[in-house]
Amino acid sequence: MSRAKMHFLGCGNAHSKTLGNSCAVFESGRCRLVIDFGFTSFHAYRDHYQENPEAIFITHGHLDHIGGLENLFFNAYFSEKPPIKLYTPVKLVAVVHERLASLEHALAEGDSNFWDAFQLIPVSDTFWHNGLKFKVFENRHHQMGFSFGLSLPGRFLYTGDTKPIPEIINTLASQGEVIFHDLSMFDQPSHTYIGELDRYTNNVLSRCIFYHLANSDEQKLCEDKGLRVVRPGDTFKL
Repeated sequence: MSRAKMHFLGCGNAHSKTLGNSCAVFESGRCRLVIDFGFTSFHAYRDHYQENPEAIFITHGHLDHIGGLENLFFNAYFSEKPPIKLYTPVKLVAVVHERLASLEHALAEGDSNFWDAFQLIPVSDTFWHNGLKFKVFENRHHQMGFSFGLSLPGRFLYTGDTKPIPEIINTLASQGEVIFHDLSMFDQPSHTYIGELDRYTNNVLSRCIFYHLANSDEQKLCEDKGLRVVRPGDTFKL
């Protein structure tokens, strides 16, 4: 594999005013795969790459992770480019369709469907993209069967929004992979609370880079505790 990296267009939670919706782009040679596409992701992606994405993986159906697909539909529909690949865990297909694609008229003029601009690719445990085999796993966010993470063996593991998942990380990130991990400064049922990081070994924590915080003040608090955090525009070698 050629030199690989993960570039973050945004790294904040749903309520962040300054960090943008969490959206990462894996790049390796001709492979470019976006992870999630929230409300702020459309303009952030276009500003950085000057084009639309060719492929997106969706972790779950909350709008701060899929809301930008509506803007992307309007732009992509009127382009002459091939449909954008939308890798979607099988359990999320109905969720994405109901939230974004179920309107009778995707365009006021009619004669169009939301899926005309996308190539829906339902995925289970693995999928191939541009010669690379990615692994998909269910995490622990909001409710059972609702949210998923992504990994590429030997390169990275991206938790998605989740409570701690030590057994999954120990299984899928045992080769020194960089771990991009959800984090919250508040104890609640859908995200990993900073006080729960003792669930992980020092080996795991040393490879974690945390995203999905609310603002730069929270990021600074994490850094003061010795944690690495993602800021908008950061790029990490893998």
